[in-house]
Amino acid sequence: MKKDKSGSKKKKGWIIGSVAAVLVIVAVVLVFAAPKIVNAAMRKFASPEEYYRFVEKKSAKKTISLLGEAYESILEQYKKGEYLQEETELSLAVDDGLRTMFSVLTDLEFPVVDTIDISLNSLMDGEVTKAKLAAEVSANGEPLLEGTMWCDFLRDRLYAELPFLLEETVEFEQDTEQPVAEIQGTPFQLLKLRDELPKKKQAEKIVKRYVELIVDCVEQVVSEQSEIRAGNVKGEYLSLVATMDEKTVEAMKNAVLKELQGDKELEQLMKRLFLAAGSIDDEAAYEEFLTAVETSFDNFAENIKKSENDVTMTVWVDKSGAIVAREFLFGDGNTLFCAFLTEDEEVGFELSGETDGALNIKLSLEGEGTLKKGEFSGEIKVKTMGLSVVRMELREFDLKELLMGRPKGTMEITTAATLNRVFKTLEEEKGLPLTNLKMILELKTDK
Repeated sequence: MKKDKSGSKKKKGWIIGSVAAVLVIVAVVLVFAAPKIVNAAMRKFASPEEYYRFVEKKSAKKTISLLGEAYESILEQYKKGEYLQEETELSLAVDDGLRTMFSVLTDLEFPVVDTIDISLNSLMDGEVTKAKLAAEVSANGEPLLEGTMWCDFLRDRLYAELPFLLEETVEFEQDTEQPVAEIQGTPFQLLKLRDELPKKKQAEKIVKRYVELIVDCVEQVVSEQSEIRAGNVKGEYLSLVATMDEKTVEAMKNAVLKELQGDKELEQLMKRLFLAAGSIDDEAAYEEFLTAVETSFDNFAENIKKSENDVTMTVWVDKSGAIVAREFLFGDGNTLFCAFLTEDEEVGFELSGETDGALNIKLSLEGEGTLKKGEFSGEIKVKTMGLSVVRMELREFDLKELLMGRPKGTMEITTAATLNRVFKTLEEEKGLPLTNLKMILELKTDK
């Protein structure tokens, strides 16, 4: 009696297919879960120094990638000549406070205007032979003032159209003895640099390499749990305190200089950039660059020696291994703190600096709000010595566009209670109605 081999083959194929499917699923899970697994293992078993280097490199990679995206976008516009064209719109809402202040200061009655719009349009051709700047001011949507100026670099001519003052175009003759390249100035020089700028991947690779070299030199780190707060968001985080003494800075300098000596990729890139920027001797310029790098580390070490105190940097790390805040405590007692905390869609952030000495000054920028689809809506306060002086309310502010240098959103600026008390005194003594000033700005920039 013959055995049914087809059934056996089907069963064997089914088993192999099932195993393969399971392996694929496991592989996919591992790919997505690997960073969390590695972070959990490092957090639990690594020394504070090892975990500090791990989270710093992870943070640097993310930051470099984010900046790389902005750099790539700007570079593409730059190489296409799009950076030479920009439209900016600003809208100012006029309230009773501004009308009254205008009337008191000028002894004139402020016109019945609710909004003032300002539009700027700049344009320069790809070869930097012509440039144009147009501006228009409108009140309540109706044109009020407008004007255009443009320059013909090849003919050494400057023209202006001011319809509200003059009926005809005004022509200004430039100094014909001045070379065209000098008249073109910075934009012309930028064109020379345009084709020598590194691409995103190369720039990221170079920056990442040197950041990791510096981080690897940190050998004194202590860890503990601590609570921090920014805006309305607070939480318990692992803090890693890294100490940088003269020995550490010296190690950083030696590591960076050693890498620079053999980094032919960076050397060639820098020399091309120096020549494009107008340097006659690229070799001498690169040697000056190396000297400047060495001097920077030496000055840093000398400052530590003079203050007789080491520099410490504290980073606060969440459970995923992301750095959410950091603080620099310099040898002279000055501090710099920055934090960006999130809880679901709620965000809180702070950037502050404080001096230590005969003149103790603290300035800070503190904010809180929500972040949805990359747009921030909330409140930002400018403070001095812990007291608010200016309050800004932002609505639908696009953070990515802001990073690209194109602010978009609504900003309402008001004076805070502290400043209002000062203004109230001026109002009582000088008759200036400065209390509760408010400006509402609509910002929009297009390339």
